[in-house]
Amino acid sequence: MSYGDSYRFWLGLFLGPIGWIIVLLLPRETSNSPQTPKERPSSQTKSTVNLFLRAFAHFCVWITPLQIFFFAWSVWIIIATDYTIGTLSILEFYANYFAFIMPIIDWLYTWFWNAYLDFFLSFPLIIVVSLKGAFSTWIGFWILKNVKKEGIAY
Repeated sequence: MSYGDSYRFWLGLFLGPIGWIIVLLLPRETSNSPQTPKERPSSQTKSTVNLFLRAFAHFCVWITPLQIFFFAWSVWIIIATDYTIGTLSILEFYANYFAFIMPIIDWLYTWFWNAYLDFFLSFPLIIVVSLKGAFSTWIGFWILKNVKKEGIAY
């Protein structure tokens, strides 16, 4: 794992979106036969999906205190050390404060493209934690509101 190879970052930055564009623009399988009306899902399927959505939404909301803890911890690290908002990356945080996760990250480097991992692990920790916390809380409340309003998941 080399931290000085900036070409991996640029490869991941430019080739990643190109790959997604290619995947999303591939032709879909379609049939020329006339379409028949689709059957509506059973009430048991609806209740199962509803239960899953509610559980996922509650998980997103309940994880908010943990996100706030990590945000406060990263602010404390920035205040108490020589790190700045831009220099305390996710990889630096794991290497210095969660060393037991480094073997998992090294294992991930054997499975995934190194440029993608270099790209995502180089993001500033405080920005990622704050955006992730805000998004997960918002998506949790949004799912709860829509499932409660609709009464069903469809």
